[in-house]
Amino acid sequence: MMDAQRALTRALAARWPTLTIRDARSVPWASVTFSGDRHVLTIAPGTDLTGIEDAEFDLRGHLVADIAVEVNGAGTTIHALTLHLS
Repeated sequence: MMDAQRALTRALAARWPTLTIRDARSVPWASVTFSGDRHVLTIAPGTDLTGIEDAEFDLRGHLVADIAVEVNGAGTTIHALTLHLS
């Protein structure tokens, strides 16, 4: 199974070809019923990510449960939660 971070970055790049990821970090995440990963992707300015919250992503073995964009003085960050499908 492809790891979730790699699958997510490929899916984002396919949908937004001008997207440049400067840094990517993931940490394991779990609840009582689900397991997955939290991702923080720092991106270069210039890509319009309008609609990312409503986008559907095809990640083999994973599901994007939540995704959001944070824009602040330090730059733009994508926060995502992926769940492992078993």
